[in-house]
Amino acid sequence: MAKVAKNKQMAVLNYIHKQVEDHGYPPTVREICSAVGLSSTSTVHGH
Repeated sequence: MAKVAKNKQMAVLNYIHKQVEDHGYPPTVREICSAVGLSSTSTVHGH
């Protein structure tokens, strides 16, 4: 279970990093949800 959480955390971090590099600003929480396959915005805050 910890491995899955760590993979999701890395997916969130990598997505944020790429968006900042590409666009100069971070994505919204809803964009992060959509990009990494999370169903709830509160789940993003947990990662």
